[in-house]
Parts: sequence; C-alpha cells; structure tokens
Amino acid sequence: MTAPDGWALDGPALDDMGWRQQARCGEESAHLFIVDNRETKNQRAHREALAKMLCRSCPVSSKCLEYAIGVGEEQGIWGGLGVAEREALIRARDSRDDRRSA
Repeated sequence: MTAPDGWALDGPALDDMGWRQQARCGEESAHLFIVDNRETKNQRAHREALAKMLCRSCPVSSKCLEYAIGVGEEQGIWGGLGVAEREALIRARDSRDDRRSA
C-alpha cells in the first residue's frame, strides 16, 4: 500500500523503533500533535496545520504514519495525518485490496 507522497505502509517501522530518534516532533511539545478538548475549532485547525507542516519536513514521517496505522493509533497527528485522514487511508487501502481479491 502506498500513502500520499509515495509513503510505504508496510515494512520495518513496527519492528524497528529507532526511527523515533530522528523524528522532528521530538524537538516539539507533544501538545502540538494531540487534541486538547479545551481548544476551539479554529485553535485546533491552526495547531493541526502547524503539526502537519512539521511532519512534511520530517525525514521519518512515512515510518511514523506506518507505525500509527500498524498499532491503530486513535489520536493525534502521526506522519502528517490526523485520525480521520488515517481512517480514510485505511478504508481506501482495504477497498483496493477487496477489489484485487475479487
């Protein structure tokens, strides 16, 4: 399966967590990537846009996304995608897999 920008959604990310040491998010507060129920819709949109911008420049964003999907992460921005975006990616992948096996 290939995600946006050619990210591969299989491979070593689940087995080898060393990629986390190279992640750009390690330089930032975790609050940038996780939902705060006290924030307004506009604050959330701004925070998520900043997080996604950081992810776009991260050298391990594909491994991060792969990890989040692999473990079924249900919160936050991972690999540049929010929860709904990851769920849509999974549905699209499953739909393509279903068509291939039919």
